[in-house]
This record gives sequence, C-alpha cells and structure tokens, in this order.
Amino acid sequence: MDFATQLKAYREKAGLTQRELAGRTGLSTAAIRDLEQRRSRAPRAGSIRTLAAALGLSPAETVALRDAAGRVPPEKAPDGEISVGVLGPLMVQRGTTETALGTGRHRVVLARLALTPGVAVPRDELIDLLWGNRVPPTAVNLVQTHVSRLRRLLSPEVVVLAPGGYRLVLGEVDQTTFRELTGAARAADRPETALDLLGQALDRWRGEPCADVEEVRGHPAAAALLQERAAATVRYADLADALSRNELAVPRLTGVAAGRPLDEPLHARLIAALGATGQRAAALSAYHDLRRRLREELGVDPGAEVAEAYRVVLRQEPAADVAADTGPRPWQAPAPPADFTGRRAEVTTLLDLLCRRPATACLVSGVAGVGKTTLALRAAQLVRSAYPDGQLYVDLAGAGARPLAAAEALARFLRALGVEDRSIPKDDEERAALFRSITAERRVLVVLDNARDAPQVRPLLPGAGGSVALITSRWRLPALAGVTVLGLAPFSPDEAAGLLAVTAGADRVAVDPAAVAELVAACARLPIALRVAGARLANRPGWTVRDLVDRLADQRGRLAELQVGDVGVAASFALSYLELPVRTARAFRLLALLPGTDFVAPIAAATLGLDVPGTMRELDDLINGNLLEPATDGRYRYHDLLRIFALGRVEAEEPAGRRAEAVRNMLDGYLTRAAAAAELIYPSMVRLPVAATGPGAFRDAAEATAWLDDELPALVAAIEEAAGRVEHRAYAWRLADQLRGYFFTRRHSAAWLATGRAGLAAAETAGDGLGRAAMHQTIGQAQWSLGQFVPALSEYERALALAEQHGWPDGEAYLLHNIGLVQSLLGRLPEARAWYRRALAVSRACGCVHVEAATRNGLGIMLVEDGRIAAGAEHFDAALRISLQHANGSHASAGYRSNLGMAMRLLGRMTEAREHLEKSLVAFVENRSPTGQLSVLDELSQMHATLGEHDAAVDTARRALALVRPTRDQRAQAVLLVTLGNALLGVRSPAARTEAERCFAEAYATSEQLSYPSLRIRAGLGLARAELAAGRGAEALLRARVIHAEAVAGDFPALAEEAGRILGSLSR
Repeated sequence: MDFATQLKAYREKAGLTQRELAGRTGLSTAAIRDLEQRRSRAPRAGSIRTLAAALGLSPAETVALRDAAGRVPPEKAPDGEISVGVLGPLMVQRGTTETALGTGRHRVVLARLALTPGVAVPRDELIDLLWGNRVPPTAVNLVQTHVSRLRRLLSPEVVVLAPGGYRLVLGEVDQTTFRELTGAARAADRPETALDLLGQALDRWRGEPCADVEEVRGHPAAAALLQERAAATVRYADLADALSRNELAVPRLTGVAAGRPLDEPLHARLIAALGATGQRAAALSAYHDLRRRLREELGVDPGAEVAEAYRVVLRQEPAADVAADTGPRPWQAPAPPADFTGRRAEVTTLLDLLCRRPATACLVSGVAGVGKTTLALRAAQLVRSAYPDGQLYVDLAGAGARPLAAAEALARFLRALGVEDRSIPKDDEERAALFRSITAERRVLVVLDNARDAPQVRPLLPGAGGSVALITSRWRLPALAGVTVLGLAPFSPDEAAGLLAVTAGADRVAVDPAAVAELVAACARLPIALRVAGARLANRPGWTVRDLVDRLADQRGRLAELQVGDVGVAASFALSYLELPVRTARAFRLLALLPGTDFVAPIAAATLGLDVPGTMRELDDLINGNLLEPATDGRYRYHDLLRIFALGRVEAEEPAGRRAEAVRNMLDGYLTRAAAAAELIYPSMVRLPVAATGPGAFRDAAEATAWLDDELPALVAAIEEAAGRVEHRAYAWRLADQLRGYFFTRRHSAAWLATGRAGLAAAETAGDGLGRAAMHQTIGQAQWSLGQFVPALSEYERALALAEQHGWPDGEAYLLHNIGLVQSLLGRLPEARAWYRRALAVSRACGCVHVEAATRNGLGIMLVEDGRIAAGAEHFDAALRISLQHANGSHASAGYRSNLGMAMRLLGRMTEAREHLEKSLVAFVENRSPTGQLSVLDELSQMHATLGEHDAAVDTARRALALVRPTRDQRAQAVLLVTLGNALLGVRSPAARTEAERCFAEAYATSEQLSYPSLRIRAGLGLARAELAAGRGAEALLRARVIHAEAVAGDFPALAEEAGRILGSLSR
C-alpha cells in the first residue's frame, strides 16, 4: 500500500475529514488533499510524525506510514532537510548528501546536543566538555562562536538558545528513529513483524555513539544508547530463536558482543545462536573466552544464563559447519600484533558493518602510520565466525613504487579458492568475473591491504552475496563507489599512553605521567611514532621517559629520533610524498610555512601564488592522500608530524628566495584580508594606511568577524614570526595595527598585548617612527581595556609624540581623544576637557570625521556625569549622525546610539530610549561584539529599573554579567555589579538586599584597585542605599558623608547631588 492510500485509510479509520486533520496538524486542507492525491511527494519525517500524532497511530502504524513514504521516489533531494547521526561516527546529511563537519570544537557541541535532541544542555556542561580544567577566560564567547559555526553549517533554526544553554531542534536524528522502531517492535502483534522492525532499528547503528568525538564517548547519554542497543540485540536474538532464524542473529550478536566483552546476556545469546546454526566449535570457544575474561577482570564465573547456553551446546551432536562445501577455505589474513590496544570504537564500527546482512564493504583510510592494517587484521580476527568460508588477504603495495597488479592479486585469490592454474583465465575481465562468481556463493572476507587507487581495487571486490571486502589505503579513494569509508584518526591520549605501556613497560610508564603526556604529544598520538618510541625505550633500559622527551624536543631532529631499524616515521611519510605530482608536492612543502595550526584556501592561494580554484584542486589531492586534513568550515591542517616532515622537505628542496617569497605572499594575503575586515568591523578606528594588494572583501561585518575569530591564532603567530625576520618585520606592526579594532570589540587582551609588543619590537629594530607610534597606541588601548589607565596614558603620550614628529595627523587626533578618555576615567576632568578640545580641533583640521565623532561622544559622557544630560544627548546625537553618514552599521555607530539611549532614559523619554537601545543591541549581536552587548544590557537593566520592572532589571543585568565574567575586563564587570546591585535593591527582599550589598562591595574594591573614582563613588552610593534599606541608618549616614565629599572634590556634580539626597533623607 502506497503512502497516499495508507494516509487516507488511517484518516477515514479515525473518522476525520481532510479539513479536520488539517486543523489538528497545522497543515492546510490543500496540503492534506495533495498528499492523498499523490500531488505532493516525499513528505518529510517531521510531517509524518505530526500526521501520526493527529491520527492517533500506534508505533507500528507510524513506522508503516513512514516506510510507505520512504518508498515514494522524491522529485529531488530536499536540500533543506537536515539529519544528524549519532549512532556511530558523528554525521550530518542535507537531503542525501553528507555535510563535511571538519574537526573543530563545534563538532563536540553538536555531538552533545544531538545525544539528547530537544533537551536543553547547560552552557557550563559544554564548557566542561570542551576544555575540562583548562577553561579559557572567554569560554562563554567561544561557545557562542562554536554555536554560530553550527548554525552556519546546518541552519539558524536548528540550534536554539535555551535557559542557561542550548538545545537541538531537529526531528531527524537517527537515535530518534531507532527508538521509534524499537517501540514499534514492542507494540507489534506478530513476532515476524517485531523481528523485522528490530532489524531495521539495529541497522541504524554504524558504531559506538559519536565514535569520532572523544569528548562525549563516555557521556551517560551515549552509555544509555549502547545499553538500549544491547537490549534490542538480545530481543532480536530471542525472536530469531523463537522463529528458528538463528542465522540472522549470529552476525548482529557477533558485532555487538565484541564491543561489550563482559555483557553476559549478549554472550549467552551468541553462544546459543552459534550452537543452533551448527557452529559448535565457535560456540564453545566463545564460552571459554567469556569465562576467561570474567575471571581475569571481575574474578567471577559466568552466570546461570551463560552456563545454560553452554550446557545446551555441549549436548548438541557435533555437526558439519553450515558453510558451503564448495572448495578450500583459505585463512590468509595474518594475525594482528599480539599487543594490539585501543581502537574500541573503530573496531565496533567495522564489526557492525561487516556483520550486518548484507554486509557493507569498508575502506579504512588514514595517514601513513596511523594503524590501518593493524585495525583491519583485528577486525578480521573478530569476524571469523561470520565468514566460515575463509579469509583472503593480499598486500597491494599501493604505497610503493610497484603496486601489485589487480590481475596478479586475482590469480592468487583464485588459486587459494581451489581454481587450478590452467583454469585461471588469461583475460583480466574474465578473471575478475570468475572471482565474483565463486565468492558470490560463499561467505568470504576479502582483505585488500595497502590499496593504491580505485582501478586497482574494483576487480578485487567479491560478487554480490555473502562475501565482502575490507580495504585499507593511504588514499581516500573517492572514485570507489559503494564503500563505507572509516577515516582513521590518531590515537586518543589514553590510547596512546596505553600503547606506550604495552611497548615500553607499564611500570616504566607509570613513573612519570607528565613525561608520558609530553611524549604522546611529541609523537602526535600517531601509532607508528608511539611504537618506535616504545621500542627505543625498551632497547634503552637506562633511559627514562623524560630522557626520550628531551631528545624529541627539537622539532628539526624529531623524525630522525623516531626511527628504529628499518621502521621510521619519515620513511613511512616519504612513500606517500614521493607519489605526489610535482605541483601538488610543491603545495605540500610550501603550505607548511603557514603559521598557526590551520589555514583557509585564500591564504593558501596567496602563499602558492595560485588562484583559489587551482589551490582547491591541490588541497583536494592532498586530502585524498591523507597528507592534509580538512578541519572546520573550509579550513585545512597538517598532522603535527607531517608538518615537520613537510618543513624538512621545503628546506631541502626550495631555495631560500622561494621560501621568503612564499612567506611574503602569505603575509600580504593576511594583511589585505585583515585590513578589509577592519574596514567593515570598525572603520572609525584610526589605522596606518594599507595599500590593497589583492582581493580581500567580505560580505558583511559578521563574516569579517568570523574570519578573524577563526584566523586569530594564525594571525598572532604570523605577527610574531614576521617580527623575528628582517625581510618581513614591517608586516608585524602593520598586521598588529589592523587588528586593533577587532581586539577592541572582542577584548582578547592577552593576544592584543602580545601582538602590540611584537610589533613594537620590530618597529624599534627597523627604526620606523610611524610603526612605533601605532604600536604604542595599540599597547595603550590594550592596557586601557584591562583598566590599567596610568600605564595606558604613558603609552598614549609616547605614541602622540611620535605621531606629531612623523606627520600622522589622523593618529595625532585619535591619540588626543584617547588621552582625554583616560584622563576622564582617572577623574581628571579639567584635563580631560582640554585634551578633548584639542582632539576636536585636530580632527576637524585633518578631516578625520571618525575621531570627531568619538570625541563628541566622550564629551557627551562627561556632560551626563556633570548632570547636563540634554547637552550630552546633543553630543551623542551629533556623533551618531557623523558615524552613520560615514560608517553606517559600524560598531562605533551602535555605541553612540547606545549612549543616546542612555541619555533619553535619564531624560525620562523611555520610548525613545528603548528604541535606541534595542537597535544598538541588535547591531552588536550582528557584529558579534560581546563588549557592546553588555554595555547596552547595562542600560536596558537601568531602564527596566526606572520603569519599576525590577525582575526584568535583575535578569538583564545578570545576562550582561554572564557575558563579562569570563573576560578580564574588570572595569566593565565592576560597572555591571553596580547596575545589578541597584536592580536588586528594587526587588525589596532581604535576600536581594544582601546580594546587592555584596555586588556594591565588590565593585567598590575593584574601582579602588583600578583608580576609577566615578565608579567608586557610584558603588559607595549603592552601599549607602543598601545600608539604609537594611535599617542601618548610622552606617549609611557616615558613608554618604564620605561619598558626598569625594564627589564634590572630584568634580562629579551629579553624583554629589545623589549623595546629598541620601543625606537629606537621613536628616529628616
């Protein structure tokens, strides 16, 4: 029955008209009619669930309706339909096309959200998963960045904000389908139906949940899914036994039981199923293996269920194996190394693929030395009972100069399968056809190790039937269709340490865990490197782990140290490198010169002197050869040891001039794009001029900010590297200068200071006066952002002298403004006004409208603090108009609008205040500026308090504090603590009053430390109000007197007036 017929039948059974069903589902009547008349094809799973709920369908009926929909051929793949898979390696599909996720931390966020779809995941839990005990100060902002990347990859509606965290809003998650199918199986009336439904459910599994996301593999939600799978497998085996279909259960049990070596109910079913299918020897072996494991690991014997299964097998008559008696049964696959360790998730994934029916051909692909062959041989060993007709094995020598011809491999296979030499066809195609015919009638595992390319592999794939191929290759073989690719990554840190313990000795490794961790990092968790390191330690009993770590400290000599006998990392990499075309090998070498851990195609193109499409082709070839890894959002990176190898090749094969040219091209690319980003994000930030040297435009400020977020580590590394090279040092201060606006909005203070100091050192060495001026300005602004006003003032004064000396009027105007700002923060108000007046005069004379706007804004703030709010509003309005005319949508415009909203609030014009503040907040969110957002939230909280909306005032202030807490911006944090304290006082409860007093006290102490007098006075006024509200009038009176005197002495008339009001209320 097709979908349309089934839907109509269910609707009529429910007694509903099309209109009534439409009303229950939120769909239109026309949509229901089109579905029933086959005019609307391939309905989505979400719509089917909505229909099923409205019709009151049982789980089995829901599955039947969905399966009927799945048989409707879609007119085209629905591009917008997104599905996420967690039952195996993390996977995202859009329609039928898999979406590349890369390897960034956003994958961890997605994996965690997808393990519990629809459920809010606290932000703190995400932070703990991402960084553990090493939480960066900007963790909250970084989580927001990772979520933004997910939204760009998937859809903005898929990941939504939830109270305190985020949740995934997506119906298409494979675990949801798995649970629906198992639920339908429980509700099924007939065992045959239940068995079929459970089979469909188990087929959704591809391995351990999120097997390639180490951070969530042990999560309780993942463990719960594994338990559900085991229970479903046990139920499947029981149904298969009841229906005398045990042969269906054996491969499923084999795959799942291998990943749960101590699960007695699973192993009891496996033993019984093997016995029931005539595999008595395999059943007895499975029992004894389980008994040994239970004794070794738990000190117990198998329970009653396993013992009964064993007794049943013992009572069975020995029978011929159920394998087809059609010739020899070759067992060619070598045993894996006796010290095989780790790879639990990957082994489980392979067993799932090889043990399902029909089995799926697998390609294990990865960088040289990552353990592809070892993993394949381990999997072959574990699935022996599922392939009773034997295992074929061949080393195809794909990484060497002479790959084995497919025809020769076929001849070897055919002989092993009993075909005499004279019967082996001479024609290659006939030879392959005969091989397919023989393997189609048998259940044989064909292990094709070290494959070179798809043409070599295709003739060696077995025929349709019970046989399957397991392939390993250094290349990804994208031209090989119908194969599931398992990309093999380096070991996890724990797996790496485990391999060292096996090879070097557990006692030796346990002595110095810190050194072991460093050794694992030096080996980049690559199994071949770890094996060599372990062997070197085993051969040198007098060495400690620390001794070897010290020998590996020099990157230039590290690969030479990772060599023992004829086994070495460099030799393994060289086999892949030597097979590259000339142009691709050049790209592999030169791109290793890029700083940072990863890079994007445009920067790679600049480095290579190619266009972006040509560069993409080279990058794709390197990825297919596993010599480069796709990272996140179109980014690429080397494995750590491969980068060292590539740097060795570039030094050996590229003349110094070419290397310098490539670095210069790279720095030009970064400078051009950084300047373009700065012009979009913060055009009002005065910078040294940069001549355009190539394309670098972004669509908008959000895209520019995202690029800078992604590139920041590389940009910092580029600046520090350029500062140390005579021929490139000018790039150090020019790049650092272009990043100032970004640092201003993002408050990455440590990177801001580091790049400024590197740039200053380079400019001083070069004797460049403008470079020195720009870098003193950069360092000063970084110190200002940290509340270090006195050191900032010193840097500004040095910069101003240099700007005047070397004829930089825009810089001179900007520095005059900055000095005025710091003077005002230090409470030196007459001096601040004088500096601001000079800034206005110079900015108008040189036509620097951005500095004029910033100075008008600064004067406005001073006027508001003087109590002259209307005059301040005029300055804010003027600044906003100038900024909108010359830099519409910029960060500065949003800041001026926020201040205008503040003035409107203080003037009691709440409608205008709300409008300005909300527009400003939207702009800061779009520009991804947390500092801007928190300043607007501060104002909105005060607006709510003025309107008597005290709960909203508290919530808004807390939201702002959540943004600022992870940063080092003590000044902003103290300001918000005062705002939160005032909001809490409005709640009028003892608990809120106590918390308010703590907020004011912390703000007071911070403002004293920062030498920020106006804020200290505001915090002191808050403390006086809190003491008054608590009935401690004497304390409040004393504090108000001191604060009033400080406000008068500091020339803060508005604050003095407020203190006077408190004194007046206490004297009545």
